[in-house]
Amino acid sequence: MKTDNCASIPELSRPGNDHPGHWAARYYSDAFMALLLFALIFGVTVILGYRQFATARNNALVADKTAANLLAEILLERNRATIGVLQSYARRPLFVAAVQGRDLAGVQRHLMELKKNAEIDLTFVTDPRGVLWANFPVFPESIGQDLSYRDWYRGVSAHWQPYISAVFKLIIGDRPPAAAVCVPIFAARERPIGILATSQRLDYLAAVIRKAPFSPFTKVSVIDRREQILYSNRYPYREKVAEYRFSSIVAAALKDKKQQVEIGDPQHDGGKSYLTIVPVGDIGWTVVTERLRSDIHRSELSRFIEIGGIFFLLFILIAFSLGYLRKMALIGSADNLRLAEMKLRRSEEAERETREYLENLIDYANAPIIVWDPQFRITRFNHAFETLTGLPAAEVLGKEIDLLFPEDRREECLGHIRQTTGGQRWEVIEIPILHRNGSVRTLLWNSATIYVPNGNTAIATIAQGQDITDRKRAEAEIQASLREKETLLKEIHHRVKNNLQIISSLLRLQMQYVNDCKMETIFRECQDRIMAMASVHSLLYKSRNFSEIEFGEYVQEMVAELLRSYQPNTAAVSLTVNMRNIMLSIETAIPCGLIINELVTNALKYAFPGVPRGEIVVEMKRTEKELLVLVADNGIGFPRDIDFRNTGTFGLKLVHLLVKQLGGSIDQYLDGGTRYVIIIKQETSQEG
Repeated sequence: MKTDNCASIPELSRPGNDHPGHWAARYYSDAFMALLLFALIFGVTVILGYRQFATARNNALVADKTAANLLAEILLERNRATIGVLQSYARRPLFVAAVQGRDLAGVQRHLMELKKNAEIDLTFVTDPRGVLWANFPVFPESIGQDLSYRDWYRGVSAHWQPYISAVFKLIIGDRPPAAAVCVPIFAARERPIGILATSQRLDYLAAVIRKAPFSPFTKVSVIDRREQILYSNRYPYREKVAEYRFSSIVAAALKDKKQQVEIGDPQHDGGKSYLTIVPVGDIGWTVVTERLRSDIHRSELSRFIEIGGIFFLLFILIAFSLGYLRKMALIGSADNLRLAEMKLRRSEEAERETREYLENLIDYANAPIIVWDPQFRITRFNHAFETLTGLPAAEVLGKEIDLLFPEDRREECLGHIRQTTGGQRWEVIEIPILHRNGSVRTLLWNSATIYVPNGNTAIATIAQGQDITDRKRAEAEIQASLREKETLLKEIHHRVKNNLQIISSLLRLQMQYVNDCKMETIFRECQDRIMAMASVHSLLYKSRNFSEIEFGEYVQEMVAELLRSYQPNTAAVSLTVNMRNIMLSIETAIPCGLIINELVTNALKYAFPGVPRGEIVVEMKRTEKELLVLVADNGIGFPRDIDFRNTGTFGLKLVHLLVKQLGGSIDQYLDGGTRYVIIIKQETSQEG
């Protein structure tokens, strides 16, 4: 028994699978594999977390940039629309006349009508020097205020062009900071006679910003050309104008044409922030958005913690049981697959969010946008188009596009629509749109056709419009006003001409009862002077240009009539008129015509006794700053013992008075006849 027992002892100590040395080797091998797996899982976790954070940051910055550009376009269009409204008022003949005449009540009626615009807080008018003399609502204490130091006055008066100001504090009433939109007011000949200005309540920016697709974490500010805050969605209006806290950074970015910059934010413990900077066209405003990096990463933090938890769970399981190394490797593979699936789901979610964002961008855009398929059926119809037509999108989607056009223009509009399927793109084309109530709006359209990836088959056409109905109506009103003014001027000239001809006829009748030769001569000369004035109005009545006449034609007819009247034998006197393309205003033409009438009449009456062949020359030339008039004859000459400037005759006295009225000078030369040279300075009419 003992032998058997002793023989069995060595078998118990024989090396085998459970030998301590083999067990230790396997232990260290498993530990190495565990550490390797730990490093692998940790590295994958860090890489995925970094990439996730980077993707979230890039998506957030792209969304901010897109929304800021959209907001800038909306603000630019709204301000241009406001400028267009102001310009239409500034060009109204009745408004211009009221400003010229300092008709306070008349100007305030127009300002009250303009004030009906919901975005306008105050309206006022200044003279060209910037002194306020009319406003609405009426603040008597502000009348007479010199506003020439304001940014808006300097902006308008620099080139007399429309201008949108920086933010400023109103001197009228207890109002928050505002911005001014100003246009010059011109009289005839484009002479500025004042400035029409409005102060806009900047709280309208709140509604515009809310409509833009910004993240709740995004701070949106609109600043002016001086980096002062017009409006911000993070804090209410202040009593004083506030400078934007990153003004120097914004100025540098605009100079370098950078739209996005990364900065350290001292207000958030030195954390990083991203600024998106988009200028609003050429009006001097800038849209600036701020996004904290911590806000961007906040949404991804829970996912990162989830991945880290998985990592620690795997590590603890490996530490407690190395025997499950291969099983844990399989679990790790499964986890990697799950991570890939999560990444795929996140990618699909990002694609869905981008698609929803683009759809919202179309739906809530300020401009009407429509999309139709190759069969001309409507597939998209945004809110602006619903407002334009009075038709809800649900009512028109899937229907043919011809229901949007007036019946009398339907075929013409469909012809334009069909052109888009052949690849033609609308740059600028006018297309009428029918409203549900029967009214018609006119839109300026541009379009683009969308193709499948092969680039040969069209799948849709998208078009964007701009409502120009009010602009065309305003243009039509202006043209009608101009036509009315032209008709009135033409009628005035016609009536003045007729009245002068009646006076001339009355003088002719009166001459029949005059037996005194001297009185007959006086009546005759008066008749000639009246007809000289009537001829100017006759030419203005016949002309398309009611402010100027072709003076050479007028003088030719006038002196020819004088020659027939005073020289029945016209062969004895030759008359030469040298004037080419000389256009004169009525204010200059009438005095010049009377001067030439008197001098030619004197020559015909007194210059040619005993002269076999008389000659009279009338010339007019223009220099850069002067108008030169010459009347000369080859007669016996003016008596040298008489001073032509101080004679007792009415005719020469009238000539001197008219020359003085024109601000000119007259000289007489006696060299083989009589020659008069008249110089009129600073004549403003132009040669044709």
